[in-house]
Amino acid sequence: FEEPKLKSSKFSEDPKKSIPSTQNKSFEPNTGFYFLPFGGIALADEIEWTVLGEIASIEAKEGYSLGASFGYRWKYFYLEERISHIKTNFKLSEKTGISDPINGEASNLTFHQSIGLNFNFNSWFGLQIGGGAGICQKDILITSVNGLSIINDKEDDWVFSYDGTVGIFFQPGG
Repeated sequence: FEEPKLKSSKFSEDPKKSIPSTQNKSFEPNTGFYFLPFGGIALADEIEWTVLGEIASIEAKEGYSLGASFGYRWKYFYLEERISHIKTNFKLSEKTGISDPINGEASNLTFHQSIGLNFNFNSWFGLQIGGGAGICQKDILITSVNGLSIINDKEDDWVFSYDGTVGIFFQPGG
């Protein structure tokens, strides 16, 4: 008596090849549309600025950045739109002619379009590097320590702005 042999398209007759293997399968990172709210620290360098006809050195402090981005992610590239609000405080560290120390705050509302590169370490973790350009509306308020408003400059027009981004992404469902 001879047993009938079954033919299968999924498994071969070799027992070593009968179990599907995922070891040689290359990973595919998540692609498609996304929406990402974000928050971060805004850093600024010390700059020189003309205030009341004199050059002043501005010492910026850390601030914050809040916003959201939405876009499309391909395997190696991404394209996104971003809206953000950035606010930081500063003080004038060297100003002649004014005896009181001067403090201030600057805030920006920006709309940017960005493009960048994805460096995928595996299917769920990687690095993104990109840059963007768009428009910005600024608001600067400078006050003396005793609370007197010296300059309240709110820009009515939108101006050109740009930025650079570096980020780490984590997609546990990848």
